[in-house]
Amino acid sequence: MIKIAFFSCILVLASCLQKIVVSKDEDTKTFNKDSGFVASPAEFYVFQKSTKRCVGRHVKSTILEECSHSPNQIFQKLHAVGSYFILRAKDTNLCIVFSKQTSDRKKFSLEECAAENDQFFTSDEFELRKIPRSPKTYPRPVPKIIWTFWDKGEKALPAFNAYNVSHWRHLMGPLGYEVRIVDLVEGSPNHALTVLGGKELLPKNWDHLEELITTIKQNTPEVGVPPVVKSDMIRIALLSKFGGVWMDTSNVMVRSLEPIVLNPLNSNENFSLTGYVERTYASENSTRVHNIPVDGLENWFLAAKPNSELVEEWRRMFVKFWETHQGQSLFNHPMYKDQNIEVSRLSNPEYLNQHAALKYLLHEVPELGDEILPVDLKPWWLQERIGWTAHKLYLGIIGEKVNLETLAQEIKHEGVSMLKFASPHLFEIREHFKTVEDYCHRPNLLKELFGHCP
Repeated sequence: MIKIAFFSCILVLASCLQKIVVSKDEDTKTFNKDSGFVASPAEFYVFQKSTKRCVGRHVKSTILEECSHSPNQIFQKLHAVGSYFILRAKDTNLCIVFSKQTSDRKKFSLEECAAENDQFFTSDEFELRKIPRSPKTYPRPVPKIIWTFWDKGEKALPAFNAYNVSHWRHLMGPLGYEVRIVDLVEGSPNHALTVLGGKELLPKNWDHLEELITTIKQNTPEVGVPPVVKSDMIRIALLSKFGGVWMDTSNVMVRSLEPIVLNPLNSNENFSLTGYVERTYASENSTRVHNIPVDGLENWFLAAKPNSELVEEWRRMFVKFWETHQGQSLFNHPMYKDQNIEVSRLSNPEYLNQHAALKYLLHEVPELGDEILPVDLKPWWLQERIGWTAHKLYLGIIGEKVNLETLAQEIKHEGVSMLKFASPHLFEIREHFKTVEDYCHRPNLLKELFGHCP
């Protein structure tokens, strides 16, 4: 048994006796082998069951002195492993092993801890008690930058996408917004690693993702993985570090985003993120905002305030998913063994693995969903009006059997803010319009909506 000598919880740990009452069963977290070191952002203190007292002062103050980079850093996990306690420092790559008998301690990397101690179980004497989360507020507005990504750079954008981006600049530039296209072109000032300042916010296996993706495709050829995995990693890292707006280059911006999307977010300090929620993806037990289950949030359009806790934790869960991926199906990944997470509601969970990471996070910490402000962009209006096949959309874009001017007026009259096109929708359109000049000189819906050429 750890010999912990103290008279009262002081400094950081003094608050635990004031803040925490004897918790209900659901407030106690049990961490096991399957969950490993996948961290939850919730805060925990160590409680002795027999006395119902916080017993963390000596242990925590020692770790704080040795591992902390800031005085308010706290610890997220405790495991009783044989005759040892293992504690992990938040946002560090260190854990400390304490002997119950002697209170001797030894530092390990998290990888070493996981490797040397493969049987995790909750102590009969001690438990983890969750600290009720205090809602965070976000008074700062969304930075006026629109992020997007094309791996080969802006000059390599297909005509449809390039015309879209030019229209973003036309609509949002006068309002002070910069459009920045991040790439993976060696030596480019817009290279993702240059913009992010390194790989710190990306998975540790970033340089070997192609090999992992090849393995996944071999193991699950019927579903595979998207070629935009790095794009997903880059978008969440950018929004975590800088905030701003994320747009896929295939998003057709019908009107300025400020009145309908950004102003409502900026005017409410309780929200840190906005986007479109796909109701069919959402779980019935999801956190609801305005009666909308927010765990169906899409990632092709997002707007984030600076320092969003939700976005940062979403990034961490997504990174952890890829760092711990062994090439198996998503359903066999340890993060998704709990069927209550309901990743099966996603149309293609293997493809939508960033959506799945959000589901995982909101299942673990549902109150973070309160930071999401859903917005109805009506992105699928054109598909519902004309049809979902690539050929029907192509006919609609070129005005076959439909008056383009009338169709553009309908779109604006119906309050559509953004039209979304998935890659399969664009095949025939891209075959017909090879250059931006083609869009400028041939009849088409984008020309009617935009009313200008770059």
